This record gives sequence, C-alpha cells and structure tokens, in this order.
Amino acid sequence: TITKAYVERDRKSLRKYLNQTFQVLMFLTLPAVAGMAVLAGLVYAAFYSYDPLGEQVLRWYAPTAILFALFSVTAAVLQGINQQRFSVVSLTLGLLVKLSLNTFLITKFATIGAILATMLG
Repeated sequence: TITKAYVERDRKSLRKYLNQTFQVLMFLTLPAVAGMAVLAGLVYAAFYSYDPLGEQVLRWYAPTAILFALFSVTAAVLQGINQQRFSVVSLTLGLLVKLSLNTFLITKFATIGAILATMLG
C-alpha cells in the first residue's frame, strides 16, 4: 500500500502508511530492546555460561537493534518506491564511518568502542 500511495502521488495516505509502519516497528522494537538491556545477564546466560563481560556487551549492544530495525524497514520502503540507490549509498557511508572510527574507539573504550562505532556508522 505504501508503493501504491507513492505511485498515485497520494501524499496523505503515504504519510499515514509510513507513520503506521514506523509506529508498529517502534512498538515491537523498543520493549524488546529495553527488556534485553535490563535482563542482559539472564539473556546472555540463557545462551552461554554467565560472563560479566558478555552481560555488559549485550546491555550496550541491545539499542543497536533499533537502528538495524529502522534501517531494514526504511530500505524496504525505499525499494518499494524505486529509491534503493539511497539505501546503498547510506549503507556504504555507514560502513565507511564505522571502519574509520573502529580503531580509535576500540583503543579508547575496548569492546564498547566497537559497539559505539557500529551505532555511529
């Protein structure tokens, strides 16, 4: 329906559908991220043996799920309106930002630096 509204140049419907899409995305993603961050120790221990570093990494890394979800949905929407070039350019720029920040942030903040580089990229 997003593609149909875009093709028909129905801006009101397009805005409505995009708004609903991102509201549902946030409705599902934010509680999952909050729960994973709060329960990082238990979640990590459910898959691996408990490790304080693993808990810390999971707690810091959980919010990146929001960014990955936003990028995935946005890329799908852009593909549906034949604007996938923007997604490819954004992904490339994000990768370059991550690669350029990775070494500095890892030496400054260790494991958390890699997570910060991912979030910023």
